[in-house]
Amino acid sequence: MKRLAFALFLLAPAARADIFDASAIAGAAGDIVTTEVGLHRGYVEQNIQNRPLRIGMNVALTGTCLLAARHYEKEGHRGWARVLKLVPFAVFGGAAVKNLSTMRGGLR
Repeated sequence: MKRLAFALFLLAPAARADIFDASAIAGAAGDIVTTEVGLHRGYVEQNIQNRPLRIGMNVALTGTCLLAARHYEKEGHRGWARVLKLVPFAVFGGAAVKNLSTMRGGLR
């Protein structure tokens, strides 16, 4: 849990009070939490085995997308900014759903 709190702390400068920012961070946090729960239940991570690298990848992708979205907003491209904010939500939110499905026995 300390790692998750630290990861969210690293994302704080990139995020602003916006539902799209919140969804991006929630998707990344959901993936981290469901992966850790699955590992504690005995499941094996299929992609990145190294925990700090896996959490760092979530933070890096989410932070990069939020910073790029902020740049696009400043340039007046609000539509593209929203798309960039939804990328981490779609990628990591989908991974979290797959993790939950695997833990329930749906996917192996």
